[in-house]
Amino acid sequence: MTITYILSQVFILINYAFLIMTYQSKSRKHILIFNFCALSATAISYIFLSAYSGLAMAIIAIIRNIIFIIDEKKNGKSNKNGTKDYIILAVLYAISIISAIFTYNGILSMMSVVATMLYTYSVWQKSTKVYKILGLPIGIIWLIYNIYIMSIFGIIMEAVLAISAIIGYVKERKKTEIKNEDKKRELIYKKIEEKDKKQLFNLIDTVLKGLENSEYFIPYEQWEFDSMFDEKNYAPLYGAYDKEKLVRNGSVIHFSRYALGF
Repeated sequence: MTITYILSQVFILINYAFLIMTYQSKSRKHILIFNFCALSATAISYIFLSAYSGLAMAIIAIIRNIIFIIDEKKNGKSNKNGTKDYIILAVLYAISIISAIFTYNGILSMMSVVATMLYTYSVWQKSTKVYKILGLPIGIIWLIYNIYIMSIFGIIMEAVLAISAIIGYVKERKKTEIKNEDKKRELIYKKIEEKDKKQLFNLIDTVLKGLENSEYFIPYEQWEFDSMFDEKNYAPLYGAYDKEKLVRNGSVIHFSRYALGF
């Protein structure tokens, strides 16, 4: 094992450390910055390994990330791709194909080209969810390339990265599921019936216990609780229901005026 090979593996490790960070990042900007650092380490590693197809793709990817970072900094964050974005993608793909022609050294050498083009799309589009989903197939392709160039740590770290991509995707999916659940959860505002008296009292008790300096609040008297459903002398109570569960009401604010002595 030569010193050159050892150095190549050190930079491979640095590369994957930054790549793992990208799959745990929530913003496209951070993904691009971490990926830029990873690619720089990758390029140095491929120089030591004499993996010229991979080196060419790393250089193209570095240029790609610089373009994306400058574009996002200049034009701000956007959730949609415009005509300019499609032109940039087409140019990057054209450069990748041309580089592949000049560095071709067998079918397996082209795995780096395929992985780079797929990864370029993943960071070109705006969704971090799609980026994390594509992480797995991209990782498999890079795994094949690392086997081809005999990069031991590259093979090991691709397995680690695949796990990281899966974790990132699962987190993203859970986040989406929570958002979807919140959208489905429509609160209904209606008059609080006397049959929900226990729910109301429990809700008031929970809210008041959670107040800062709750010891300054005078406890409710029984007549105050009884009068909550006395619609002859008091306005009716309204609350927010999640199905049959009372989750919010205005009585806490209203009756806390008594507790405060107003």
